[in-house]
Order: sequence, then structure tokens, then C-alpha cells
Amino acid sequence: MIRWTFAHLVRQRRDVARAREFWAAATGTRPSVQHGRDWTHTTLLPAGGDACLGLLATGRGAGGDAASAELPGVRLELADDEPDRLAVRARALGARVGPDGWLRSPAGQPFTVRGWRGERTPPPAPVRLGRVVLAVHTAGLAAELGFWSSLTGWDTLVAAGGRDHRLLAPAPLPFDLSVRGLGAAGPYPASASPALACDDPAATAALHRRLGAQVGPATCADPTGAPYCLLAGGPQGPAAGRSDQA
Repeated sequence: MIRWTFAHLVRQRRDVARAREFWAAATGTRPSVQHGRDWTHTTLLPAGGDACLGLLATGRGAGGDAASAELPGVRLELADDEPDRLAVRARALGARVGPDGWLRSPAGQPFTVRGWRGERTPPPAPVRLGRVVLAVHTAGLAAELGFWSSLTGWDTLVAAGGRDHRLLAPAPLPFDLSVRGLGAAGPYPASASPALACDDPAATAALHRRLGAQVGPATCADPTGAPYCLLAGGPQGPAAGRSDQA
């Protein structure tokens, strides 16, 4: 049983400082000291509740390198009472282990599993991570949706004319997943981006502009150029780059 979820925002090492400053201010959190292998991880610590968002640096130095370079995105972390059993189940459902040791979904979305550490309280409003959006080629949508639905056991809500499938995380898990089909094939089979749930989208959009984000009618981009979106009305609300009043 998945007991907690955590999202690592992946950024090139040269962009991590700007991303850390923006995301801490945008979510009302404070960054931890860097930790993990090669000091590549930063946890965004909320004023209350348990952390569910952080940053992961990739690449080497200012320029990165071809071997470790990675597009901006999200890596998911699933916490379970029996992580080894969950990993075996993931592989049975079609996951594979990548060269970096992370698991990959059928469409290539990276994720990992770990033991549950007792997290049980999502960060408080007014702005928090409400959803992680997985975008995959339409041809692989059914397989990707089937994988995540089977692995998590979460209920599915179909929206956006059948193009957007939301996997609704049960309480007290902090955020949902959305598996979305892309209309045209691109060079990458899967990508992921965060969606922030906010009680006041107009005020949130204005704050994000002041912090250096680009806020559009459908999507936003943080100061490093990485995409994200805002959810008006909480995690179950419609995704939008800004509200109509912003």
C-alpha cells in the first residue's frame, strides 16, 4: 500500500539555485540543506505537515554533460510499508530499471520506491502541490494509464474529452496523478510537470510573475523555463496557467 508520495523537480545543476529560490517562495516553504548522493537533493520544508516536494540537480557543473543531462521534469517517489514488494510489482506491470538505478514506467517516466517514514499530513493551504501531470504519446496512453492505475490502485476520473485521466490519491496522500495523451509524437515518449493547487489563483499568478515566472492562459514556466500549471479550486479543480481574473 502506497503510504506517501514525493515529487522531485529535476533541474540542471546550473539552474538549481534559481529553481530553489522560486519554488520555496512560490510554495511558502524553506529549502533544506542539500543532501543525498553528490549533494544533489533539496527538500522544500513546509511550515506545517510533511514534505512532498523537492529539487534534484542533474548534470555536472555549469554546463552539464551528455551522460547525465536530463530535461526539466519530475521524478516520483512512492513510499510503502514493503518497498521491495512494490518494486517487484512495478516490474511485473512493465516497469524497467534505468541506467541510473531509477525505475521507469512503460512510457519512460522515472520513479523510485522507498520505505514509509511515517509521513501522514499534507502541507497546508493556500498553495501546495496538487497534482503531477504525466504527458505521454497518445499511442502509449492506454499502457501508461493501465500501469499507474494498477500500481497505485487509485480511482480514475476522466476529463478533458477523454484526453486527461486523473488518478485520485486517497487521503492523506498529498497529490494526485494525471496521465494525459499528447496529440503528436515528439522526441521524448513521456514528460512530467507539477500542478500547484491554490485557493486564490489570481493572487498566486501575480506573485509568481513577481518571482520571475511566465504565466500564460494555459501553462506557466518557472524562471528556469520549466513548465508547470496552477489548479484553480484545489487539487480537483481545472488546470490553468492563471485564473480568468489574473
